[in-house]
Amino acid sequence: RPFHRCLVCNGLLASVSKDDVIARLPDKTAEYFDEFFRCDGCDKIYWKGAHFDRLKMSVQAIVD
Repeated sequence: RPFHRCLVCNGLLASVSKDDVIARLPDKTAEYFDEFFRCDGCDKIYWKGAHFDRLKMSVQAIVD
């Protein structure tokens, strides 16, 4: 399952509210994005940024 594991430690990602991570987000990220995920292993925060569609297409090309 692509995009369900952390790229840093391979921990599982879990959905988290924006309010829970807003203090840790880069400038403008909270303004433009609403869906966030946190790694249960290393606590890294992820969101579906501008690069997400390209990554999704790359994964789909490998799977097909």
